[in-house]
Amino acid sequence: MIRMQDLSVALMLLSPGPVMALQGAHRSEGNGDEVDCVPRVYIKTMNDRILKPEQQDAKNKRRPCTIPSLCT
Repeated sequence: MIRMQDLSVALMLLSPGPVMALQGAHRSEGNGDEVDCVPRVYIKTMNDRILKPEQQDAKNKRRPCTIPSLCT
């Protein structure tokens, strides 16, 4: 049997993720040149619940972008 306190903590820790945004992403019509003129920045996260660090690295290799260092 689950304790009410455990249930309350679990519900507080639940948060929505960007799954729908990732599944619904698409490019508009065109040759794609307009996309390449926008500077790309990617913030790599170590505790991402959707993409592992290896997947994030692979994503950056496919479409390179600047990865800022946020460590001080």
